[in-house]
Amino acid sequence: MEESKRFGARIRELRIKARLTQRKLADSIGIDFTYISKLENGQLPPPSEKVISRLAEVLAVKRDELIALAGKIPFDIARELQNRARLVFGVKVKELRMKRHLTQSELAGRAGIDATYLSKIESGIMPPPRENVILRMAEALNLDKNKLLAMAGKTTSPDGTVMRRTALATAREKYRRFFTSLSTRLAASYRNLPRVSMPLNNPLRIGIPLGLAVIIAASLWFVPSARALTITFPSKPSSGTLGGTYTFTTKIAVQDDDLLPIQSIDLSIFYTSNPSTYVVECSELPLPTAPDSTSTKSYSGSSGTVSISGTSGSNWSYGYGSRYGYGYGYQSGTWGYINPVGYGYGYGYGYGGVDVGPTDITYTVAWVSPSTWPAGTYNIRVIVYGTSGDASKAFTNDTTASFTLSAEAATVAGGGGGGGGGAATGTTRVSDVVTSVGKFTQDVTAKSADNKVELEIKKDVIGQTRAGKPLSLIMISPMISPPAPPTQSNTIGLTYDLGPDGATFSPPITITFTYNPADMPEGVSEENLVIAYYDEAAGKWEALEGITVDPVNNTISGQVSHFTAFAVIAYTQPAAFTASGLTISPAQVNPGEPVNVSVNIANTGDLTGTYDVVLKINDRITSTRTVTVAGHASQKVTFATTQNVAGTYTVNIDGQTGTFTVKPPVTPVPAPAPKPTTPPVPPVTTPAPPAPLAPPATPPAPPIAPVTPTAPATNWWLIGGIIVAVIVIAAVAWQLIVRRRHA
Repeated sequence: MEESKRFGARIRELRIKARLTQRKLADSIGIDFTYISKLENGQLPPPSEKVISRLAEVLAVKRDELIALAGKIPFDIARELQNRARLVFGVKVKELRMKRHLTQSELAGRAGIDATYLSKIESGIMPPPRENVILRMAEALNLDKNKLLAMAGKTTSPDGTVMRRTALATAREKYRRFFTSLSTRLAASYRNLPRVSMPLNNPLRIGIPLGLAVIIAASLWFVPSARALTITFPSKPSSGTLGGTYTFTTKIAVQDDDLLPIQSIDLSIFYTSNPSTYVVECSELPLPTAPDSTSTKSYSGSSGTVSISGTSGSNWSYGYGSRYGYGYGYQSGTWGYINPVGYGYGYGYGYGGVDVGPTDITYTVAWVSPSTWPAGTYNIRVIVYGTSGDASKAFTNDTTASFTLSAEAATVAGGGGGGGGGAATGTTRVSDVVTSVGKFTQDVTAKSADNKVELEIKKDVIGQTRAGKPLSLIMISPMISPPAPPTQSNTIGLTYDLGPDGATFSPPITITFTYNPADMPEGVSEENLVIAYYDEAAGKWEALEGITVDPVNNTISGQVSHFTAFAVIAYTQPAAFTASGLTISPAQVNPGEPVNVSVNIANTGDLTGTYDVVLKINDRITSTRTVTVAGHASQKVTFATTQNVAGTYTVNIDGQTGTFTVKPPVTPVPAPAPKPTTPPVPPVTTPAPPAPLAPPATPPAPPIAPVTPTAPATNWWLIGGIIVAVIVIAAVAWQLIVRRRHA
């Protein structure tokens, strides 16, 4: 809190001196004025280094002053320390884990982290984890927590108490030796002095010793402090042109018998206005193995080519010795001058364990700078490690080694349909297609130098700088030292810095990344990739909304409204499964009929995983189904079960419960037995007497042989004709009788 108040009070003092209002200062650096108000009142901690750099520029004050007042390590130094700790910490953890006969999964489980994350820590891909994780790892490895924290470049006494206590002990030891030697010499000198008789009341008897004591104390007080190690620049470039070769030398000297073994040396060259983007990293500078010898090493990449040769001085040797003394360095999380290194034993190159005198090493550095980097001031920083990766044993140069680079005259081509063009690789000039208010007069496409990032800016979009000015250039460049990705995630490809930093667009523009599927972590689906931007004020990554992934063309697109650092991120949270939506159909069945039980299994993690879905009926496992589900996806699993015994059955799948009923079987009703039947009695008939026969009119015909009669067919025409004939004859006979009576 005191640190916040001191920083805020200084900002207020500088703002008033510059005759700026809070709102005007906030607008100048691109933040809200209420943030400035809370900062000045000590209600908020000091901001990020980037915001501090902008404050220093606007308030016309040295950046290092504000950084030191904020209690921060400059970004370039912090990055060097982090990179060193990343390599040393991972190797040491792997070594300790193997000594304890632990697998990565076992150590990760005890430390409460994912085994994949631990693997990346051990291989140096990821930096050391948070302090609470390191403490759990120390416990699992049966190691002193302070040692493991030191390996990670973290301090156990942020206030510097331990360091100051050690420094005082060191100083006391040095002065004890000095006074012991001094008293011995004075005693010898006193014995050799001629004896002079002096009365007891003579003032000189008291004044002479008192005067000598004052003189000795004053000489001790004003004597300059000796430094265990110094870093100087005998020669360096003062100015030049981007794309040229610059040669400078730096000398590291171990000056006295305050032993400081040198284990490793790092060097960086960075652009002062944007050190996080434009920086040359040269780690593990060559160390000769013998005095008066030379060792060389080369570095190459997007930051140019660097050739370094180191020449050792006389007395250069490898050994060990007490690590005490003081110089210029970064320890205990704060930056300052003449910081004590502390006491202990170490080993490395330098004065070593052989008491033969001071030594030094001189490096000659030749850097071919990228022609596409911005013109301006560049600084050189050297960091010397007494213990690799340990910030409390790291020294750096106390004076800033600066030089300026100017850009070559560039040939600017016409804009054309793609807009702008003609600028350096990865830079698109748009000044000729943007109005005075920042409105684009035509569609513009801007691409990175490697064609992995593309911006599509539609006509009539308003694009302005942080200060509200129209855009003239659009820059897309890969970051050499990007912010670390979020926990349990990987960056796919490179992180790109879009500039000018803080530029805004209304409406938003489209950003498209082309990614390499080979960079995908195992188990991550391409559909789950996100584009994220780095929020510097909050110090964290934020994912864009409305992402579109094209797995066929390996592209991912989103809408952006401002410029900052952007990256494609794959989250790697392990698979985690939940069950929901249990259904049972049908709810009632007859014995032996099937019942279908379904449940939805969802993977809430990021990685593809397998899961055993277990069906329990009446608390008894009856079936198991193994499914593989991608991250943030779900799958329906169906079981079929048959029960032959009537009753109600309880179903349980991962806590999802339900019931179904098997109905009792229906008993069939038997048919009635048939009754016996009495055969029918045939009726008794009495034959009628035969009618008398009329005498035949003609003699009977002779008998013929009997023929088996056949049932003739009924001739209805014949019968009808006979009936009609009978009626006609009867009618004629009736008429004859009536006439006779009337006659």
